[in-house]
Amino acid sequence: MTAPTQLQTLSLDEFVERYGEQGPFEYIDGEMIPVAPQVSGSGYFGSELFFSLSLHVRQHNLGVVFTDTPFVITLDRSQWVVGSRTPDVMFYSTERFEQFKQDYPDWKSIPVVGVPDFVAEIVSPTDRFTKVSSKISRYMADGVKLLWAFDWEAKTVQVHLPGSNQISTHSGDATLSANPIIPAYELKLAEFFKD
Repeated sequence: MTAPTQLQTLSLDEFVERYGEQGPFEYIDGEMIPVAPQVSGSGYFGSELFFSLSLHVRQHNLGVVFTDTPFVITLDRSQWVVGSRTPDVMFYSTERFEQFKQDYPDWKSIPVVGVPDFVAEIVSPTDRFTKVSSKISRYMADGVKLLWAFDWEAKTVQVHLPGSNQISTHSGDATLSANPIIPAYELKLAEFFKD
């Protein structure tokens, strides 16, 4: 089988091999871009969100939650990778994750194939605004249904929805709701950002 020529692609096997040899990277427009290491603040808030979200998702049997795990975008559920991202936290509904497991019986040894329903990015102080904006735009273009971008230094969260240029920013005593993407999940920012 030969790779399609209209897009720059990697085979799924080659992606896994390179990821293992070179360390974490995102595959964007045919380029492998190393994933920058997190600082302790980003890692802390990312793990706090993962724990909170994962607990809710498990209790209600809604799907699966990952942290710092790559997902890949393939051509028509094939073995040809056209892009990849590594969100800080991501969620897949039960139905979508079961479909992935059915389509890829070796699912435990490859990245998740398919765009997540929900993504959270924990913005580091070292992240440039233009880079973060570009990353968020790519997630939304990929088909993410809900994205939360956390700025833990400013204690704010930007909420992004598909098909909308409006971005809502929340802080203080605000409560974020992930309905209907993650039913009944809410995050109280005052509790989340407390020291």
